[in-house]
Amino acid sequence: MNKKTFVKGAAVLALSGLICKVLGAIYRVPLGNTIGTEGMGNYQMAYPVYSLLLVISSAGVPIAVSKMVSEECARGNFRGANEIFRVTLAALLAVGVLSFILLYAAATPIAAAMGLKSAALSLRMLSPSLVFVAMVSAYRGYLQGRQLMGATAVSQVAEQLVRLTLGLYIARMWMPMGAEYGSGGALLGVTLSELAGLAVIMGYYAAKRKEFSFPWTADRARVKRILGLLWRLTFPVTLGACAAAIVSAIDSSVVMRVLTSEGYSQTDASSLFGLLSGFVQPIVNMPAVLFAAISMAIVPALSAELACKRLKSAARHADMAYKTGIILGLPCSVGLFLLAEPLLAAMFSGLSPQDIGIAGSLLRILAPSVFLMSVSQITTGILQGSGRTVYPVLSMLLGSIVKLFMGMWLIRMEALNIKGAAWGTFICFLITAIINTLLVIRYSGVTLSFKDMFVSPVFSTAGMSVAVLAVHSLVDSNAGTWLSVLAGMVVYAIILILTKGLDREYIDAFKEQLAKKKRGSYDNNS
Repeated sequence: MNKKTFVKGAAVLALSGLICKVLGAIYRVPLGNTIGTEGMGNYQMAYPVYSLLLVISSAGVPIAVSKMVSEECARGNFRGANEIFRVTLAALLAVGVLSFILLYAAATPIAAAMGLKSAALSLRMLSPSLVFVAMVSAYRGYLQGRQLMGATAVSQVAEQLVRLTLGLYIARMWMPMGAEYGSGGALLGVTLSELAGLAVIMGYYAAKRKEFSFPWTADRARVKRILGLLWRLTFPVTLGACAAAIVSAIDSSVVMRVLTSEGYSQTDASSLFGLLSGFVQPIVNMPAVLFAAISMAIVPALSAELACKRLKSAARHADMAYKTGIILGLPCSVGLFLLAEPLLAAMFSGLSPQDIGIAGSLLRILAPSVFLMSVSQITTGILQGSGRTVYPVLSMLLGSIVKLFMGMWLIRMEALNIKGAAWGTFICFLITAIINTLLVIRYSGVTLSFKDMFVSPVFSTAGMSVAVLAVHSLVDSNAGTWLSVLAGMVVYAIILILTKGLDREYIDAFKEQLAKKKRGSYDNNS
């Protein structure tokens, strides 16, 4: 692969990924207004189970297949690359069909075991998508291995657009039959979106069929070798992803079961869970798109600097990455804390004043998690760039386990109920951020100058807070809420520059890393 092809492919995938994340974040707002709190409870209850089966059936496959295919193509063995694709497609199709049958047949007992029987319809609506996603994984892996990234990018965007349009349309059509059907319609939209992605990528493959088509020559031994290599490459990724999906599924089940055991009806418990998972958490997760984009632009530089033993330069990159997380995460956390109820009211017109009050208290608990999330993401990148890839997985797993047990204990407190789950999430990110930071200091070979990182952002955030509260007190409306957000952003940027939080050296270094990334100077997978 030449540098031009690599950079073009990386740019295409990065752009499509950003578009998909923005569309996904936008989708949650009208969805929540359409199916309400009870519907979001069903929606969020079904998704972790679906995610677990999705991980088992396809996690890590595109990367593994693209690696295998690209190696064969580099050797000029295009016939072998085509054999890898055919074997993988057949194997994934079998796994996808089996997963679909299992989820569809066991939807009712799974929903009952998780404490929300009404989520069974949502699980059934999702189940066919397991077949489509498994097939898409094979196609994407093959085409990426042939350095054809456009098919993956277009299919991903197509998925999000179909989800945004058909998902919302079907949810609105079915909602009069009840929240159970509203959430089921939204998740049918997810299934249709995966089918659309498959159709797009199959169409691309068909257009290139003459170029890709080779006579079948692989014997049983060759098939066995391909499947063996595929298993070895995907197993570590699948294992790590499974752990996260299992914890998420258990956490959803625990919240519902504890709430119902404490005397809440299934409807009330579903509504409370829906407020947390369907309305509050999407707002908390929105800034993560920005954190991920910034960390991808800066942190990969570490691997190159450490490989060349340039420790001072590596430390500068780590400092800059960590500081970027603070500059972005701190004001987001404080802003969400100060404007919790007004933001919810401005974004979700379908929520009642009582629901906004509950969701607002949950958002204030989780607001600091945005800052902790930024630290966790940046430190994960630093550790990965330093070759310590296992440590972030272990710290997140530890945080998730603590979250489960803390959540079970706190939810049972009458004064907390669903707030206990929010506190559990906050504790999870707190543990992960602290452990990752300590691991960075101990094992990455770089140092972090915390004093220089925090002083300017703290002063800037304080000034921002005054501006936000002042504007919102003068214009107390939905429009005033967005005006106060804008005023806070402007004041924060001005004070940050005046206090030299964004000094010339920082900006020049940031531009340097972006330029290097555009030139393909660093390995995107570092």
